[in-house]
Amino acid sequence: MGSHTLWRFPLYEEILKIVNKPTAFSLCEVVYNQVSCKLLKAVFNPDRLSGPMIEPPKDVEFSSLTNISEAVGALYGSQMPITLVGDFYQLCLDRPVANKRIHKKDSDRRNKGVYYTPAALVDYLVCHTLKKAFHKLEPEQIQRLRILDPSCGCGAFLIASIRFILEWFKDKYNNDKKSTYLSPQEGFELLESMIYGTDIDERAIHWTRRLLLLTVWDFYINNGVTKNDTRNLRIPTLEENIVCKDFLEEQSLKNKSFHVIIGGPPFVRVQELYKSDPARIDNYKRNFRTAKNGQFDLYMLFVEKAIELLADQGYLSISVSNTFLRSESGHTLRKLIAEQCTVSEIIEFEDSKLYPNTLVQIAAITLQKTAEKKTTKHVFVKGKGGLRRKLSKIDKQDENTFLQTRNLSATACASENWILRSESETNLLYKIESTGVPLGKLPVDIRFGAATGADKVFLLKNADYLDSKAVLAESRFLDDVFVFESSILRPILRGRHISGYITPKSETLCLFPYDKTGNLIAEDILETEFPRTYRYLKCCQSYLSSRKLKDGQPWYAFRNENVSQFIQSPKIVASVVNSGGGFTMDQHQHLFCNNSVILICPDENVVNSYFLLAVLNSKVFWTWTQHRMPTLGSGWHSYRVSVLRKFPIPTLQSGQDNQLFEEVANFAVTLLNEKLNGTDRAKVLSSIDNKVCELYGISQSELDHHQLHQDQSITT
Repeated sequence: MGSHTLWRFPLYEEILKIVNKPTAFSLCEVVYNQVSCKLLKAVFNPDRLSGPMIEPPKDVEFSSLTNISEAVGALYGSQMPITLVGDFYQLCLDRPVANKRIHKKDSDRRNKGVYYTPAALVDYLVCHTLKKAFHKLEPEQIQRLRILDPSCGCGAFLIASIRFILEWFKDKYNNDKKSTYLSPQEGFELLESMIYGTDIDERAIHWTRRLLLLTVWDFYINNGVTKNDTRNLRIPTLEENIVCKDFLEEQSLKNKSFHVIIGGPPFVRVQELYKSDPARIDNYKRNFRTAKNGQFDLYMLFVEKAIELLADQGYLSISVSNTFLRSESGHTLRKLIAEQCTVSEIIEFEDSKLYPNTLVQIAAITLQKTAEKKTTKHVFVKGKGGLRRKLSKIDKQDENTFLQTRNLSATACASENWILRSESETNLLYKIESTGVPLGKLPVDIRFGAATGADKVFLLKNADYLDSKAVLAESRFLDDVFVFESSILRPILRGRHISGYITPKSETLCLFPYDKTGNLIAEDILETEFPRTYRYLKCCQSYLSSRKLKDGQPWYAFRNENVSQFIQSPKIVASVVNSGGGFTMDQHQHLFCNNSVILICPDENVVNSYFLLAVLNSKVFWTWTQHRMPTLGSGWHSYRVSVLRKFPIPTLQSGQDNQLFEEVANFAVTLLNEKLNGTDRAKVLSSIDNKVCELYGISQSELDHHQLHQDQSITT
């Protein structure tokens, strides 16, 4: 077969002899100068791939990675892996050194929702999706397929795809005597005909083209290519395949359809789009069904567009936030998928740090564009770490402690309301939701606390009362201490300071430019009567004015207009992010609440606050929450006002004895007002759970069985 010396990639030690501090630019430069293989020369030819948008600047050095040579040696030995070329570019985006211009690029990347999918998840999605797409197809049919990553970044999904394709043809040749050997030229032609990608980052596009060419080269080098095989090679430019375009633009990929679309689209909520690019919002609302209801995330539009471009019987595999699976904002997307696709597989992950640079609950979803409805496999991956090992067990029948698998019926994802639970869980929810009256139909006001739109300006820390009229406090925004008039400050309750049945205490002061009735203080009065506070606000005016406020709102106002609604008392409060049993009562303090707090203010003439508090802290409510509220992993959920309004509250029926209702309310009063030891407190909590179960017609064994199932699903 001949020696492969002329075609090998330079060893890392060889690069280090020439460049002391490796940069993306110097890596490419060394490769071009050191190799003899004309394919590598073509890939790294600076004349062919030139211009300021191709390579990260020369001054981007990875000083933070002081032991990079040792790390590479430990991971890869002496042979430089092709994937490290892409890693260098990704590091330029992800791990920049102290350079203001580069840091701004990093911030822009996050504003655009760009996060890189873990390699283990990339490999799983590519392997499983292409196996489905290639099933029962002949080589000639496979060569006509088109595969797209609509937000390809540095090409991780596409690289994994071309590797899978080349290995498939290799196995076919080895196992089927009728098959012909796929030459390097044919390998490049497959790449050119089958692999497509778009991204808005022009430098990432150029690197993806390089890495795809290198991947084909690497495959043949490792499979014994000869010099004869590489003569007269036509090396594709991939300029028509891998393009710098916004996938969501109307003209992007016009008149093309794809048999497989795979990738990890960006996560950007509409609120962030308003900050970074508000002009795009109206355009999206005109052109996308999933954007018309006002609340959406950018990945939803990617899924909608991908389904539109998907060929009949084609597959879509994506890793996205799992929020849309259950949320109101995901209603339109679920309906669209149900109308045009069948859901083959849903994988949810407990680990909220699956993507290392963001906290988000990930779901990996595989769809097929077909009218035929099929069963759905739903997998919940428990715990943190060991992702590749866990994913490798999904298709195996052996027992394990880190996967929870359900085979859902063909109707589970056939409407806008997806049912991702077992029959026993569905029956339990039905019992709960068949009892009483939804909170939203009772005289109960439910809302989030006040949103200032600038907490680091308005929320002050380390307060020290100088006298009855002046307070010294620290501003997080200006990173300095200031003196404020005490009468314009008031305690504000934040979610982190709330615990179940414990009287809440504020540990933060809020600059509150409103009068006692909740009306904004006029600017001239603010300047005259609160001169110290006014001078401080003027120092922050530029930032405060940059917020998105409603027309007519003064620059120093909170984002919420009607502030008085947040200070009424008594009220039930809880942290928006909760792990159960976290509600308490603000009985007397008239505490002002931050938007990390959910407030529930019942009409006492109709709804007993203490009874409602006990129900909301019960296991029945938490069981319901686990199925209806967005999950944040490890047993935590995020409360949503629109969803909470649907929770049913038992009400006293005509002729019914109210003793049970009174007992539940009295237990809540006891927990709030008496200092109980741990044993006595546990007994009271258990009594509440038993009586609330009775009100909902649920047996304790039903609830305990469900709770055991949930506890097992969050065990690492």
